[in-house]
Amino acid sequence: ALKENIVLSIISYVLANIMLYGIFGLDNILYSVVYISGITLITSLLFTKFTKMNFTPYILYSEIILFLVMLYSSFNYPIYILLISILIYIISIYSLVKYFNNDIWRIVYITFGLYSLSKIIIAMMGAIPFAFIISMIIILIIVILLYLLDVENGISLIISSLSILFPYYSFLDITSIQLSELYLLPILIYAVAFIENIKFRDKTSKTVLLMIILSIITYFFISLSDGTKSIIFDAVISLLYIVYGLIRKENLVMYLGIAFILIVLLIKLYTVVNSLAIVVALIIIGFILISVAVYAELRKKE
Repeated sequence: ALKENIVLSIISYVLANIMLYGIFGLDNILYSVVYISGITLITSLLFTKFTKMNFTPYILYSEIILFLVMLYSSFNYPIYILLISILIYIISIYSLVKYFNNDIWRIVYITFGLYSLSKIIIAMMGAIPFAFIISMIIILIIVILLYLLDVENGISLIISSLSILFPYYSFLDITSIQLSELYLLPILIYAVAFIENIKFRDKTSKTVLLMIILSIITYFFISLSDGTKSIIFDAVISLLYIVYGLIRKENLVMYLGIAFILIVLLIKLYTVVNSLAIVVALIIIGFILISVAVYAELRKKE
C-alpha cells in the first residue's frame, strides 16, 4: 500500500494537516505537531490493528514530522505539552518497532529521539546538574530495556546510546569538575563496546585493533594527567584495563594496564606529591595489585 498509493497518501495527509490546523487554530508549530501528528499516529494505529485497512503510511508520515520538529525544537513550552510530547514519542517508538524493519531509520529515529527526550527533560527541570543526571539515567534505562526486549542488536543499541553524550558533556560543562580525563572516558567506553560487538574473522585482528585504540587513548590519558585527582583517576582506569584483560583473556590489555599504572605511579605521581612516603606507599600498593592480577592469570592457565 505504501508503494502503490504513496502520492495519494502524501497528498491526503498534507490536506488533513491543513484542515486540522485550521480547526485548532494553533499558532505554534510544536502544538500543531503534537495534536495533528499525535492524532494521526494513534488513529492510524487503531485502524491498522482493528480493521483490514492499512494505515502504516500515515504512521510513517507522522513519525517523520514528529522526528523533525522534536529534533530542532527548543521545547520552551508548558509542562503539559512536554509531557504529551513524551507520550506521543513513546507511542511512535512502539509503532516503529512493530511495523517497520528499516534498521537505518530505526537507529536514527531512536538515537535522535532519545536526544530530544533529554532536551525535554532539561527544559522541564531547567539547566541544572540534576536534570542532566536524570536525563542520562532515563536514556540508560531505555537502552537497557531495548536490550532486554531484544528489539535491536548490539551495534544498533550502542549507536542509539550515543544520545547520552549530550547530557553527559553538558553536565561536565556546567559543573566545576576539573578533570580532563572525563572528556576522554566516553571515547574509551565506546571504543571497547564497538570492538566487542564487531564480528572479526579471528581473535588476533580484534586484539590488534583493540591494542592500537587503547594505546592511543592511554597516551592521551597520561598526557592530560595533572594533579592528584587526575592521577588517581588514571590509576583506576589502568586497574580496569587489568580487570578487563583478565575477564576477556586479553593478556596484552592486561600488560598495557600494568604499564599504565607503573607510569602513573612512578613518574606522574612523584611530580605532584612531595611526600616520599606517600609515593613509596602507593608504589607498593600498585605492585601488590599487579602481583594479584598476574597470580590470578597464572591460576587460570593452570
